[in-house]
Amino acid sequence: MTDMIAWMVSSSVLILLVMVLRLLLRGRISLRLQYALWLLVAVRLLVPVSLFSSPVSVMNAVEAVGSAREIRSAQPLSPPSQGAGDILLQAPDGAQSPDTETLSPSVPQAADAQAQTSPLPSAEQVLRGIWLAGAAAMAVWLTAANLTFRRRLRAGAVPLAVQNCPLPVFLSPGAPAPCLTGLFRQAIWLPPGAAEEERRLRHILTHELTHRRHGDPLWSLVRCLCLVI
Repeated sequence: MTDMIAWMVSSSVLILLVMVLRLLLRGRISLRLQYALWLLVAVRLLVPVSLFSSPVSVMNAVEAVGSAREIRSAQPLSPPSQGAGDILLQAPDGAQSPDTETLSPSVPQAADAQAQTSPLPSAEQVLRGIWLAGAAAMAVWLTAANLTFRRRLRAGAVPLAVQNCPLPVFLSPGAPAPCLTGLFRQAIWLPPGAAEEERRLRHILTHELTHRRHGDPLWSLVRCLCLVI
């Protein structure tokens, strides 16, 4: 649980830091570098463990605050002064006082025993179950959406012969706009009207090949994994 809290806190702080940096450095750094800043967030989200420890971290501040609260709560209270009434209630000499530990268990022990015998799940288990259910639902939805879109593209598609194009090109009535699909077996899909003008077709293919050169299909997969998590 502590590792998950550290992962959540550090990821949230990193997201806020990237947002502030993009706002402050807008117009001063390249668009590619602004885009690459989110790669740090993606790596932190996809690697939910700490690869190395650092003496300066967000969790050190969080743990310091928690330790200070524990120290304040653990300070013993001064015993009350013994009055005349307390003297009268004391047991006479030679009488053994009952062992309070054997009569009633301590509060932490009673809480642990109740937690072990309680059929209800803990708050941590409930929250983890909700998160897992949401991640599974998001993964199923993204997979179904991509499969449905690919099936729509393939319905009624015809190949288009294009010179000097390294990828196969298809005309598809199911393509709402020109797009590049596939991670390993890539292809370019065009709506039927995109090939009517040669100059427009050349610009469209250049645009889609730029997506391929930048590795955008891979980044789309990383983005989907981050959404699921």
